[in-house]
Amino acid sequence: MKIYFNNELIFVFLSIFISIFSYHKLIPLFSRNFIDKPNLRSSHNQPSPTGGGIIFAVIVSIFSLLKGNIIPILCLPISVVGLIDDKKNLSRKNRLLAQFATVFMFLCFCFVNDNLLPWIDSKFILFLFIPILIFFSGIINLVNFCDGLNGLLSGSMIILFGFYTIYFNTQFIFVIPCLLVFLIFNWTPSKIFMGDSGSLFLGSLYVYILISANSIKDFVILFAILCPILLDVVSGVIRRYSHGYNIFKAHRTFLFQRLVFAGYSHSKVTSIYLISTFIFALLAIFSNFTILFCLIFLLCLFGFFLDKYVAVNFHKVYETKMYNNLK
Repeated sequence: MKIYFNNELIFVFLSIFISIFSYHKLIPLFSRNFIDKPNLRSSHNQPSPTGGGIIFAVIVSIFSLLKGNIIPILCLPISVVGLIDDKKNLSRKNRLLAQFATVFMFLCFCFVNDNLLPWIDSKFILFLFIPILIFFSGIINLVNFCDGLNGLLSGSMIILFGFYTIYFNTQFIFVIPCLLVFLIFNWTPSKIFMGDSGSLFLGSLYVYILISANSIKDFVILFAILCPILLDVVSGVIRRYSHGYNIFKAHRTFLFQRLVFAGYSHSKVTSIYLISTFIFALLAIFSNFTILFCLIFLLCLFGFFLDKYVAVNFHKVYETKMYNNLK
């Protein structure tokens, strides 16, 4: 695995400066026009400005284009759809359509450039095109679900793209400084949320690096780095479905949300996940498949411990009025 270094510090520092300036100037605007009112999925209890993800989406896209990378530009349409959703609450059908369209565009783009899951025979890819389209659209959805606590998704993505930049490719280097600036404004007490405009943009970038992974090992590593949060979301969806709850209905039953119910602050819960993600990423990079799957198993055990002995019980969330008392 090659280690890449870059000498683009001027652009990096410039992206930081522009990001800080943009948030200082635009947060008052978002506070007037993009307000996230608490609902059954929210982990906050006060109306807060949202849609801040469009800021880092645009800045990342501009600087990436200067570097010759058009992928973030291709992700901007779904970010705009997310911004509209932040404002008007689009139907689930429209959101899914945007996700399918984005993944379809990536699949076609990578196919033309001969980097569509290059470790799979092209004949199998064509045969499995629809399942692949559905799978990666689901990944975007899962990443969107991960945006549930202050700093959780942005912090996890900083770790992911940090490792990706160091060990794989520098094409998404500008994601890191832009998200670091956003994290400052998003950390508790949050001044602005990224909203769907940010989570859909990040989910799309994540899907692209998975689709274009050079080998199955790289694919598994990139997928495994986000395991601490992705396994929480996946298990939460499966759990809700198995107990007869509507998986598409807004809720607060993911483990990270129930840890907050148990009295832990947003910053403490987020820190648990970010530390786990960093350690997991560090070990995943230098592990073989056997060790990697052992790590995933240990992670599942740790999650089970938190679920069983620390977090508020899954069913208790529905049986009480906790939806109205989340701090």
